[in-house]
Amino acid sequence: MYAANLLQSNLKNVLGHTLPISHTANEGNGISVSLGDTEMYQENVGERLSNLNEDGFVIRRVGKNIYINGENEYALINGINYFSEKYLGVKHLTIDCTSILNQYLENN
Repeated sequence: MYAANLLQSNLKNVLGHTLPISHTANEGNGISVSLGDTEMYQENVGERLSNLNEDGFVIRRVGKNIYINGENEYALINGINYFSEKYLGVKHLTIDCTSILNQYLENN
């Protein structure tokens, strides 16, 4: 659940509001972000992780949906951090300081 909360927090920093976390697939026309080795990942991506090193991850887009998966929780968090930095402009500099598109937020 930490991984989902991390991505939710990063998205909130960029969008200005909190997006819901769901444990089921999005049935509507919206965008879903699937984290980990979910049923959605297996059905739509199915890429094996055995070729990755211990902290390696996979980020794939299929249609409107985004899939982030890793060999373990640490690898999944690496994938979320990479996605957040590359596509959202969010970078965690220290435990209490985050850069968002060259703006700095200090968590008090």
